Amino acid sequence: MGRTLAPRQMSSADLLSRLVQVAGTAQAQIAPALAGFGLAESLAGVLWALNPEQTPVPMRELARRLHCDPSNVTLMSTKLEQAGLVERRGAPHRWADPRPGAEQRQLSALLAKIQAASAD
Repeated sequence: MGRTLAPRQMSSADLLSRLVQVAGTAQAQIAPALAGFGLAESLAGVLWALNPEQTPVPMRELARRLHCDPSNVTLMSTKLEQAGLVERRGAPHRWADPRPGAEQRQLSALLAKIQAASAD
């Protein structure tokens, strides 16, 4: 029976070199495909960071995922929206306390303060 040789242990430098080569090969394939859609890599990165099956992502969270400044995400989102590839929506704000009756209690407290101030 033939002896099976153990795979050669790669150094970290060799492994990194191969990884860079694979990334370069992937880049060479991806760039023309993106260009065919009129997309720059940065814009494609925004699309890849989004998942239409999940709840919408706030732009600050998207900036965190992409490791960039939120102003960059705003600019890229504007470009993608103009291209019809994404839709930006305002974030829903919850100003009211969700507990039952909280709004009435808050309003009552404010009215009491106004009455007290006007009585002085």
